[in-house]
Amino acid sequence: MPSDYSSRHFLVISERKLAFLEINLAESVFLSVNFWRSQMKLKHEAFISFAVPMTKFVWLLAVAFLGFVFSQSIAFGISTFSTGMVQPETISPAPDNFAGHGGDYFVPDFGGSVPANSKIWIVPQAGGSPTQFVATPDAFYRGGTFLPSSWGTMAGDFATAGVSSGSPAGRVDIFSGTGTRTIFESVAGDSFGVPLIAPSSFGTFGGDLLVTGVTSQSLFAVAPSGTMTTIASSGLPLDPGALAFSPTNFGSRSNELFVDSLFGGQIETVNANGMATPYATIPLKAGQVSTVQMAFSPAGFFPGTGPLLFVSVRASTAGGGALGDVYALNANGTIVADLRSDLGLTAFDPRGLFFPTDNSLLISNTSDSAHSMFLVTSTDFKTVPDSGSTFGLLSASLIGLFGATRFRFRQVA
Repeated sequence: MPSDYSSRHFLVISERKLAFLEINLAESVFLSVNFWRSQMKLKHEAFISFAVPMTKFVWLLAVAFLGFVFSQSIAFGISTFSTGMVQPETISPAPDNFAGHGGDYFVPDFGGSVPANSKIWIVPQAGGSPTQFVATPDAFYRGGTFLPSSWGTMAGDFATAGVSSGSPAGRVDIFSGTGTRTIFESVAGDSFGVPLIAPSSFGTFGGDLLVTGVTSQSLFAVAPSGTMTTIASSGLPLDPGALAFSPTNFGSRSNELFVDSLFGGQIETVNANGMATPYATIPLKAGQVSTVQMAFSPAGFFPGTGPLLFVSVRASTAGGGALGDVYALNANGTIVADLRSDLGLTAFDPRGLFFPTDNSLLISNTSDSAHSMFLVTSTDFKTVPDSGSTFGLLSASLIGLFGATRFRFRQVA
């Protein structure tokens, strides 16, 4: 065999092996590249699946933090609207034609059960020192309201209800714009609560003046003619006091008459036939006496909510308490908010409630430190239960939003 044959054969074999090695190397490189590309793709997808919701979370957390900072910066939004009263009760804006005081607030003062202190005050619409409308040493009034046009010659006059300061008797007194008083009703042995005009939807009593009999445990309707009808004499909350009608958009409790207790935390609804239905029981804290006044908020007082029932809880019977509160309840009777604990109030004994705008609330205060009227906004309340600030509500909403976002992302992925 020629010597050059073996060398050529070896060369061919070597070239084949080299080609084979090149092929294997190329395949290895190709497989390696594909492998690492697949790994990078998985890592990229994993990164995206982690980074996208995490980015959203960080962004939402930043919004929550800014909301917290903002809520803290306005935490002390509560302001003193008026001072100089003793035991201010309900807050009623006067109609335009009432002796030049249209828009000003008429506030009966129970006077701490001292006859010389019993008055009706006029608080300017823009706030400031009150002026005396009349002194009423022979009666203590728990509340008042202006009469509608259906009351004839007394239309637009100021109707008050309470108890005489001498021999106990429930009183409904009506004041003209000049301060002239008419004792419209007097029931011996009784004591009347806060008066309220019934809407047309309240059976045959539409337009009548409703008032509770605190001592008699009753609910009365007083017609413009002076006729007094007993709507209910049993089944009401203990010592019924304040009244409030719910608006048409208050869920299953729309268009109902709410009645609270002056010596307990019970609140019930009563229909025109006198049938009472339990609504809620406010858990009274140490130092608190009872619910005392009620008012429905405009829808949206808390953003995104409908109307709520606001209830003041007093810390004394004659003023001077320190541990009162104001609660907001939904249609189910659940407390959803109360006043913040960091408003700088050393004493608080609330009574009357009135919403002058969609986002503000006037509160009569009878505490020792300030016999006054406060103006608060929705930011002065905290959610219940909560840690004590508006941050809890914001955080809970954002966490819920983040959870929903993550769920949707995973479903799409």
